[in-house]
Order: sequence, then C-alpha cells, then structure tokens
Amino acid sequence: KFEWKAADLPATGPEAPAPLRWADFSEFSLAELITAAEKACGSDTSLGSPPAYFKNYFQTLSDQMESRKHDFTASCLAHGGRVVGISILDLSPDAEAHLASGPCVLMEYCGRGLASALFVHSLHVLKEKGLPVVRGVCLSRSRLHKYVYPKFHGSSTEAAFPGNPKSETSQVQETREP
Repeated sequence: KFEWKAADLPATGPEAPAPLRWADFSEFSLAELITAAEKACGSDTSLGSPPAYFKNYFQTLSDQMESRKHDFTASCLAHGGRVVGISILDLSPDAEAHLASGPCVLMEYCGRGLASALFVHSLHVLKEKGLPVVRGVCLSRSRLHKYVYPKFHGSSTEAAFPGNPKSETSQVQETREP
C-alpha cells in the first residue's frame, strides 16, 4: 500500500507524449474504459494472476462506477480515438485505494514511460479534486511496485491486496523523488 501527500507533488502534471493526448474520460463509454484496463492488466505477465481474476476485478469496479458515478473519474491517455492507457480513480476521501486500477497501459505501448506519466497525471487529478492524501495498492511482484510507484515521493506499508487469489502483500519501503 502506497501513500502520497498531495502537498508534496509538483505544481503541474506531465504533458502527454506526442502523438498521444490526455482525454476526458467522458469521451469513452464505461465498457471501453474497463476493456482497456482489463486488456492492459490481463497481458501483464508480471502479475501472475489468471485473466479471470482481472475480468472479475474490473467487473466489480465497473459495477461500483455505475452505482457511484459521482465518486469516480479516470485519467485517460488516448491515441486518436482509442484508449491506450487508463487509471481509474476513486474520489471518496476514505477509499482504500484512490488509484482504483493503477495506471494500465496496453502492452503495445509499454516501455515508453507512459505508466509513469499516467500515474503522475492521476496524482494531479486527485490533488485537484481536493484529496490531501492519495492511496494505491498493488502486488509486490507487479511492475507498478517495482518500477513506477517507488520513483515518486511517498511511503509504502505492507497490506493485503484486496481480492487477490494469492493473498499477496506489498513490501515495506520508503520511496524516493524522481
């Protein structure tokens, strides 16, 4: 479980790398957003979880987004009219994880620093929405845990990953600034 203090974030978020753009999540249907997140996570072999796990996780998240529409938003990275990266954000101040999906980037767009850009953009969106602390949960074996979340000022504590079939926990570590 990672936490970042909004006051510690830089004043501005990143620009979308050309030819990509930050897109308002309302440009896309909920089904398009969930499908993009599910595909990105389902193709990430570092997670070691079966595709059915992600299908169930994102179906539950989709149901929550439908029933609590005002409590969710998303950071979307688009290439033309296609979602290539998404981070679903829970705006509830008491949410266990405001980064509900974490940054999810389609496999063919990986290795370009897009997950980091999407993550920082998401932190800024949540800061602009007035959250003083932003929380995220990820598996300790995930790329997010190894390469993305530790790059940014924040703290990490061990926590059970909600709904994970392997009851994975994250490592305790201090993160560093970029």
